[in-house]
Amino acid sequence: MANKTRRQPYRRRFGVATLTIIVLLLVCVAASLVGFVVSRNRLSSLADEQRKIEQQIKLYQQEIQALDKRIDIALTRDKVFARLTAVGTHLRPIEPDTILSLSPIEASTAHPTSASPTPAVAQVNP
Repeated sequence: MANKTRRQPYRRRFGVATLTIIVLLLVCVAASLVGFVVSRNRLSSLADEQRKIEQQIKLYQQEIQALDKRIDIALTRDKVFARLTAVGTHLRPIEPDTILSLSPIEASTAHPTSASPTPAVAQVNP
């Protein structure tokens, strides 16, 4: 008794070229997704680093403002005078009777002198 129902032989639905193209497309899509995820992670880490740096800058600015306030408080006139006298400097307060007031020289009475090498040097006539 012969078996009249034969099995159909296996037939490939896709050729080797088609399978190769599908595999290459899947590899390209996977590589692009991995690249996208890596770039997003890098961008996220850079943003976190930038936030940390900006926060550090704000802390430094607050510290600078606090130091400026301390300097302003430490350099008031009374405290500077006390510090300078404690160190032993020969500074004395200016008294009104020690101030010399000079009358302005009129242009007609002024005598021209030889030119000074630098204009900042004052010339005194004998």
